[in-house]
Amino acid sequence: MLGLVQKSANEALAGHVAAQQLELGLDGLSLRDVELRDPDGEVVARAERIEARVSLPSLLWRRVLVRELHLVAPELLLVQDDRGFNLSRAVAAREEKP
Repeated sequence: MLGLVQKSANEALAGHVAAQQLELGLDGLSLRDVELRDPDGEVVARAERIEARVSLPSLLWRRVLVRELHLVAPELLLVQDDRGFNLSRAVAAREEKP
């Protein structure tokens, strides 16, 4: 299941998301040792744990509606250059939709 979550995120984002562990609950999920990298492969953000409560009915429509989000030990490594912030590039859509 962790592979599916990472694959979905990486197909949607220009950057790259990796996590070491996924725990599923009845109304959410928890990711451990999460890392976000920009398209150049540089680390942009890390968190020891991300806990998200999601709407289960929205998953039937292939949408993720996050009701609550808790970050444990978050760390941002922001860099701005002539292309803008690395965080903006990392979370940008991989493909723009018309």
